[in-house]
Amino acid sequence: MKRAGETILFGFGVRAAINIRDEAVGSTLIGIGTEILLKAIMLKEIPKRFLECVDVEKEKTPTYQWCFNQLNELLRDKLTPIQAQRVKEVISLVKQERHDAVHLGFHRIQDPRTDYQVAHVLEFLFSYFFQDVANDYVRDLRKIKITNKTPGMDYEPVEFPGL
Repeated sequence: MKRAGETILFGFGVRAAINIRDEAVGSTLIGIGTEILLKAIMLKEIPKRFLECVDVEKEKTPTYQWCFNQLNELLRDKLTPIQAQRVKEVISLVKQERHDAVHLGFHRIQDPRTDYQVAHVLEFLFSYFFQDVANDYVRDLRKIKITNKTPGMDYEPVEFPGL
């Protein structure tokens, strides 16, 4: 969880430098940090299933997609359909931005207005799954939301439990 938080916050910091070259690096770091966060959540919440998916010989942990699917299952009964949809949209956006930056060698222009949504969903995940242990990351993600007040033109406001 610590590595996830530090990587995500460093990625937002790189993005804040407003250097177009750094934008891809920031998206990559936020994507990697989010994947680590998803794996930390799965290891905490469903350790037996997580460990069954580890391939020791190939030194591979469960995939991003597997963790994403498991997260959706864990949150299905705990969130409203609108909240669950927002988590899916934002985690998919983070993955897509990382993929664009890493695998294509170029990326579409990242809309800084989505940073609010990314910070909002990640704040919820840290707060919900790691409570007091993640206070520093939750606080820093809230600061990012304050800096990026516009929730994005395609996003209606969605509140999450505990935030």
